[in-house]
Formats: sequence, structure tokens, C-alpha cells
Amino acid sequence: MATLTHLVHELLGIHLTKLQMDAFHFYETELRRWNEIINLTRILDSQDILVQHFLDSLSCLLPLHNISG
Repeated sequence: MATLTHLVHELLGIHLTKLQMDAFHFYETELRRWNEIINLTRILDSQDILVQHFLDSLSCLLPLHNISG
């Protein structure tokens, strides 16, 4: 998950707190657990989850982050 912190900061200019990182870690754990019960996603590789689920969902913050005032 340290890679997520680095990617979010490098690509989006956003700093994630430890609490936010813990939430992403919990979400990945739950996603994997529930995916065994219900077919939620075919994306299960850790790096793919990081990029295609987490980083993609955070990308919508970029326009908000660039708003000044």
C-alpha cells in the first residue's frame, strides 16, 4: 500500500493519511473476501486493484484539488 501513497502523491498531488491508507487496506481485504462469495470483480492482482480500483476512483479528486480559493 505504500505504492498507493506514492502514486497518489506523484500523479494527483494528494497526501493520504495513515487512516485513509488503513481504510484502503481494509477495503482490499474485504473486496477479496467478498469476491470469493459473490463475483464482484475480476481484478484481483494487488497492483491491478491499486491502479484500476483505488487510483482510478481517486482520480476524480484531481479537478477538486486544483481549485484554488
